[in-house]
Amino acid sequence: WALAKLPRAARGEAPVEELSQAALEVADEFTPQELANVVWALPQLSAKDQHLVQKLALVARHKVQRFTPQGLGMIALGFSSLGIYSETLFSAISQAAQAQARDCNAQDAAQILTAFAKLKIQDDALLEALCGSLGGGAGPTTTDWEQQGGECVTSLLWALGTMRSTEQARPLLRPLLERLAVLAPSLRMRHVVLALSGLAKVHAVAEEFKVGKLLRRVARTTAKRVPELVDRLDAQDLGLAAWALAVLGTPGRGP
Repeated sequence: WALAKLPRAARGEAPVEELSQAALEVADEFTPQELANVVWALPQLSAKDQHLVQKLALVARHKVQRFTPQGLGMIALGFSSLGIYSETLFSAISQAAQAQARDCNAQDAAQILTAFAKLKIQDDALLEALCGSLGGGAGPTTTDWEQQGGECVTSLLWALGTMRSTEQARPLLRPLLERLAVLAPSLRMRHVVLALSGLAKVHAVAEEFKVGKLLRRVARTTAKRVPELVDRLDAQDLGLAAWALAVLGTPGRGP
């Protein structure tokens, strides 16, 4: 986990294979938090030890009811980033997240829903539980959106759009868009692409939910970031940004 937190340039010749082998030998002994840390770190370190991944998935399945909401988000996002889908594991994660929905904050929900969206898992019960909690329906307090950063806001918007959530997302769209309007001028490159993609995915229901004008304003503000970033985008992100701008009808401002 600590190694994955370091900037790539600072990792040097990281002993990823050695760490993977050591983790494999003690996987059964990991606490839920230790397990969550390892699973989250694997894609960050580009670790590709399939034996370790399969072992961790098995251990996580048996311990899933002991994870906190943060831990559930970390293992869900870690496995999805590795492209690992296990129906029994993600069903168990869903059930555990629903049971703890009242304790999930926006970051936890964003990680969990992003993981399910990445793997194209349509789970309406999970969506209802987490969206209801964030919107104040099931949770003890309403989410303080002013405290949420670019990672949380853009990934949650993208996940809601990807999972085609309609009624579940209704109470969240306006606060998400209002927060994104504030964050857009300073978003990181990856978050700009994620924001544009998310906006494109939810734009079809914007008018119905009476946030069409707000969405168009946010899209224009976010699109203005594209020209300054275009030289640093890889082919995949360029394609995503171009698609999103075409769907939104919002061209990036040229030089």
